[in-house]
Parts: sequence; C-alpha cells; structure tokens
Amino acid sequence: MLPFFQAPRRWVVQAVIGLSLFASTAFAQETALPTKVSVPPLERLPDIPMRAPAVPIPVAPDTIELPPVKIPSAVLPQKLPRKLPPVEIPVPPFVVPPKLPPAEPKPVIETPPAATLLPVEAPPLVVVPSKLPPVGVLPVIVPSKLPSVEVSVPSKLPPVEVLPVVVLPKLPPVEVPQIQAKPGPPSFFPPSYYQVPGQRPVLARTTLAPITPPVLFAPKTQVDAAKKPEEPDVKPYGFDFRNVPAHVRPMPLLGNFPIAPTGPGYYSVVDLIRGQYHKTPPKIPHARFGLMPQSIFDQDYRYLDDPNNTEKDWFDRFKRIRLGDNFMLSLHGSSWTRYMNEANSRLTNTQNDYLLRRTRIAADLWYKDYFRLYAEGIYADSTNSNLPPLPIDRTGYDFLNLFVDVKLGEFEKKPVYARVGRQELLLGSQRLVSSLEWANTRRTFEGARITRTGEKWDFDAFWLQPVIPNPSGLDAADHQQHFAGVWGTYRPDPRHLLDIYNLVYVNNNAIRQQGLDLGNFTLNTLGSRYTGRTESGYLWDVEGAMQFGTQARQTVASAMATTGAGYHAKNLPGTPTFWAYYDFASGNLNPGGEGTSTFNPLFPFGHNYLGWVDQVGRRNIHDMNFHAFVYPTKWLTLWAQYHRFWLASSKDALYNAAGNAIRRDPTGQAGTDVGQEVDIVANIHLGKHDDLLFGYSKLFGGEFLKRTAGPGRSIDSQLFFIQYNSRW
Repeated sequence: MLPFFQAPRRWVVQAVIGLSLFASTAFAQETALPTKVSVPPLERLPDIPMRAPAVPIPVAPDTIELPPVKIPSAVLPQKLPRKLPPVEIPVPPFVVPPKLPPAEPKPVIETPPAATLLPVEAPPLVVVPSKLPPVGVLPVIVPSKLPSVEVSVPSKLPPVEVLPVVVLPKLPPVEVPQIQAKPGPPSFFPPSYYQVPGQRPVLARTTLAPITPPVLFAPKTQVDAAKKPEEPDVKPYGFDFRNVPAHVRPMPLLGNFPIAPTGPGYYSVVDLIRGQYHKTPPKIPHARFGLMPQSIFDQDYRYLDDPNNTEKDWFDRFKRIRLGDNFMLSLHGSSWTRYMNEANSRLTNTQNDYLLRRTRIAADLWYKDYFRLYAEGIYADSTNSNLPPLPIDRTGYDFLNLFVDVKLGEFEKKPVYARVGRQELLLGSQRLVSSLEWANTRRTFEGARITRTGEKWDFDAFWLQPVIPNPSGLDAADHQQHFAGVWGTYRPDPRHLLDIYNLVYVNNNAIRQQGLDLGNFTLNTLGSRYTGRTESGYLWDVEGAMQFGTQARQTVASAMATTGAGYHAKNLPGTPTFWAYYDFASGNLNPGGEGTSTFNPLFPFGHNYLGWVDQVGRRNIHDMNFHAFVYPTKWLTLWAQYHRFWLASSKDALYNAAGNAIRRDPTGQAGTDVGQEVDIVANIHLGKHDDLLFGYSKLFGGEFLKRTAGPGRSIDSQLFFIQYNSRW
C-alpha cells in the first residue's frame, strides 16, 4: 500500500512544482525583478592569458569578505510575461564574467636588456574563501584594467594565493653590478624587501649580498649618472687643488710644426734599454725635444693628482706639494750645456768655438686658486769665445721670472688673472712675440698682464718693458721701451686655430746701423693668423700683418706675410711631415727719402724660421723654404731645412735674426741675391727628462754677400753644435 500511495503523491508534487514554475515564469515578464532567481553553476573557464597595461597590482589582504546579495522582492502582476529580462544583481565592483574574449599574449615583465630581475615572493594578493555567498557567483576580483598576468579560473576554487607582479617602467640600458645571491628554499617563506630611495618596494625571494641599488632601479637621472664612474675623492686637505690652475695655457702652435708619432713603442733610449714598451706617449708636460719655448710656469702637472695615474717618477715628489689646507708648492728646474763651433762666425773671417751653460730653478706657490707667487732664477754664461759674447749669451744670477697672479673673477666659468712683475711672453706662432728659447738667457719683460685661458678661446692684454741682460749686475727693464697690445686666440676645435692681435711698440732709443736710423719709433702692428690640419694629413699656416706709425720722424707703412702648406704622411715609415713656405717682410725702397717701409719683427723667434745660422731676419727679405721632419723611431727626430733668400729692396740692408743691420749696399748695385742655407738637426730623446740635440747648418752666400764682403768679412758661414738638456 505504501508504494502505491507514494507514487501518486510524488507525481502530484512534481506537477504542482512544474505548474508553479510555469506560472512564475509567465508572470515575471511584467515585473522588474523576480522574487527569487537561481543561478546555474559557473562553468570551468579555460586558461586565458590576459593582456593589460603594465601596472602594479596592489597587495590585498589574506581574505575578502563579500556581503550577501539581497534581491528585492517584487509584486507580481496578474498577467505574467513569457520571458524574463536580464537580471542585474548588485555585487562587489569586480565580477568575473562567464566568458572572457581571448586576449593577445604578451610577456608579463619588461625589463632592460642589461637588467635581470630576481625571483620574487609576495604575500597573497586575493584569497577567496571556500564558503561562497548565498548567490552562486564565484567572487573573484578583477581590476578594471587588467595587469599583465596569466589567470586560470577552475570551476571549483580552493583558497588561492596570487603573487603580485612588479612591472617596472621601461628603463634605458644600464650596467648592472654583479649580484651575489644565495638561492632560497623551494617553498615560499615571508618575503624580504629591499627599498630603493624614491621607488616602490622590490620583492626579493633570495638573500642578497650588499649591493648599490640605484644602478638597477634608479630614475633616469640616476641611471645616467651611474654610467660614469665617480671620481675617487683624493682631497687630502681642505681645498681641492686637482683643477688648479683651472685651464693651463697650451703651448702656442709654432709654424712649420711637425706631427709627432703616437701609439705603442719605445719613446726614449732609456725605455729601449729597460724594455719599457709604452702603449701611449708618456705623460710629460714638455715636448720630446732639446728646445722648449714654452715657459715652465705654463707646464701642466695636474695629471699627478689623478689617482689612476700609473706613471711614477722620482721628481714627482717635488711637484704639487700640499702645504696645509690651502697652499700648494711645486719646484722645477732645467739645465743645459751647448758646444758651439762657428766657421766665419757672424759673417766674419773668425773661427769661433765656445761653450754656453745655463741653469734655471723655479718655485711655484699657490694659495687656493686666488693667488700665485712664481719665482724663477737663471744663471747663463759663455766661455772660450773668440768674439765678444752676444747680449743674449750671458747674465749673472738673476730672476728670469718673478711675478704674482691675482684672480679677478671668472668669465664663462674660466678664471681671469692679473699678472704683475717680471715675466716671459710668447704668443701665437712666435714670429713676432717669443721667449727666444735658442738664446742662452731667454727673453723676458716687466709689467702687467691680464690673461684668460679657456678651452676654445684665450685673451691677453698687456703693457710690458723688455728686460736687458746684464752679466756684471742685476738685469733691469729698459724704460725707454714700451710694448703693449691685445691678443686673442680662438680654437673652434683641436685642429684649427685663429689668432687676431694688435700690438704697439715704442722705442725712444736712438739706433743707427749701416747708415740707417732704426730707433725713435712708435709702431702699431695689426695682424692675424690661421692654421690647422685635416684628418687626411693636409696642413696649412697663413699669417699676415700691417705695420704703421712713425720712425725717426718719418711715417712707417710696412707689412709681413707668410704662407705655408704641408702634408703629414702618417702611413709612411717614419711618419714624415713636409712643409713648403714663402716668407716676406717689406724693406725700404728709398732709404733717406720720405717715409720708410721696413718691417720691424718686434720680438721674434727668428731662429725657428729663417735658418739656424741666424744671419737672416724678418726684415727686407724674401724666403722660399722647405722643411721635412722624420721619426725613424719614436725617440729620434730628424729635421731638414732648405732656404732661398733674396732682399725685398736692394738699397735696404740685410738684417740678422736680432733685427740688426749687418750688410748693405746703399747704391743697390750688389743686388738682392743673399744666398741659400741648409740646416740639418737631430734630437735624441735620452730619457723622460733628457735630450741630446745636435745639428749642422751652412749659409752659402749669394751675389749680394760676395759684393759686400770687404776686409774681415766672409761670404758664407756655418755652424755645428751639440747640446745636452735636462729638465725636471
């Protein structure tokens, strides 16, 4: 009886339930919300890689409690609609849809090429409780903008731990220091943090050795700074002298300059004997040559303050000595001995053999970069000469330089100094203003100078008086002579140079030579020079100047010009340098008439340009000359010159390197053919501080010298010399 009763009863119950569902469905079409909705179970979604902008996911708490969803009831109308409208259920703001469209996969983390991110461990981001809310909706938080992560949602989710992915902004390539890390255990453990100043925390799963983090996760400004290694702090005292002087005046580029070899090799005889093979030229502040026109106070020893400097020398202990916090002292010196053998010396019939000796000692004291005291003593002597020594051959114990520099301020971040006292002066090509290195005494002045030295341009303004050597007493300035001017040098790049200058020279001394009045003048010289070279090896040098004023109550209008072209054959053996020059200096076409046009070379370095015999100067002259420099080895320099001389005016005189008139035919009948000269010079760089210089020169007299060669006068002249020079 019981099964029979139960079967109809089950049928009745099912029928009632079905009728109720039909009635509810039809009735709900007229209502906004049903009284009760049953949501089918969520299907298992496939593993879908989702692409989203690279943003960091905030760290979520361990669990999120979702409030139960309450569906408001509605009053059912009498007429039921056949279809239910879409049900809107208020739920938490992030809901996983039943299906998501496939997204294009993309690498999760973008890092710089040079950076490697370490494995990270993070606290759980989202934990879904096992007990779901009354509504059958799986509560999973999904941001409105999906991060670059891969999420797989199963049909049944246990409590899930989602690791946050830290996506760094795209950084430029950086150099990452080597990091020593100890691998962590296979299971997760509480993360360790390494905080970079100004950055988000970086989660690390490994135990890191101490590192410098800004290189890995630094802002752009810090990354750029990290590319350049910080200069070690080598300041032993209060003031930083590493950049004092702020910019050293470079050696002015002479005319007919050679291009010395570089690259690996032996740069001195000592290097060859010891087997010291250098990859680059040794760091010395002077040329590897026996003559050094550059002043000692312009030598640059700042490289000694570089902590990475590997070139050590015994004399370094005397350079850049710190005295307390604010003073720096350097000591310098040089000495030479030269043997001179002159046949027909000074175009006379005298054989002149003599010995020249010179010693220079200098002390250079700086107070910070505000004040400088420089003192340089000199002793020069000549012995065994068969002719009276020249004024430039001898001086007693005296000062070659004695001046103070005071910083006036800065212009375009470069200091401007005022210099007062005895000082050498060399400017530009030194055709007009030189320290005259060949002279045993060197040339110096007394007065004031304002100077500014920079990377691209230099400026000088000065008023000076030449100092006359006095072997029997103290040297003194000649107050009858005044030399003033302004000089600017512009270097647009290391291969090009432009000089512009205006010089005023006043000499109130009466000078009469070869029947010519050469004193009592006021001369204004306006000129310019442009020189340079190309990467392919072509060289050029052009200089010109106009001179005007008065001399012995006559007007002066004169000029000089020089033009040179050269080539550096760096691929040939010996890396030779070749030059071809034409030099001109005007002469007086009508001596004794109104006006004069003889150019005055001021204070020149004639020895470097117009032959080593020194019997031809830059006055009333044409000179076609050729030069060749060859370096068989890096410690041997060979220099050959050829000159062809003729006078600009046959009635004017032949002037020597000092500007003195030595030969003249007032009638002009002796012609203009002065002759030819050949010079051969060799320099052996013995060591870092020592050079052996020797050479032979001969002037072959032309028609002019033959016709003006009276009693006691020669037609030609020759020179042989050998010199040992040491500098420290």
